[in-house]
Amino acid sequence: MIAKYSNISRANVAKSLRWFSRQNNALKLEIFKSQKQYFYKLKNIIEHEADLTLLTAAAFEIACFEIYQLTLAQNKKNKILTLKGVKPITKLRAKQVKQPNLAAKWEKLLNLKNVVTQLIEQESFSYRQVSTYLLRVHKFKVSHTLISKFYKNTTKGDKNV
Repeated sequence: MIAKYSNISRANVAKSLRWFSRQNNALKLEIFKSQKQYFYKLKNIIEHEADLTLLTAAAFEIACFEIYQLTLAQNKKNKILTLKGVKPITKLRAKQVKQPNLAAKWEKLLNLKNVVTQLIEQESFSYRQVSTYLLRVHKFKVSHTLISKFYKNTTKGDKNV
């Protein structure tokens, strides 16, 4: 019944839904935003009163399939895209690569703030040495650049107080 509105084969819908389940939250939100646009397009095209849940499901399938196709287009060897088609791909690529665990590492660094500041200020550790110390002692893998950003942000806030 949904296929009547979406005009996408069941195999392609299944592929795009499996792909959707493996994406991060930023990309999923982008798909839901485009679903809203497709929903209103379908609602305007269909004259008779259709079930809104069917239209919503069809709009989701269309949005998911379209963004899935855009991500496939960026990986193809012979890309033939206009500039209009390249812009959405780069935005999607940025959302796909976005690291969701950065906030979690920042929170853990906040818990270890005293340790980090003591190592840097009193023990004169470099950011790389702090990183290896945290990995060895606290079993917490974090890059030295994140430690640098964290230390500069937290000490800047302390100096203003």
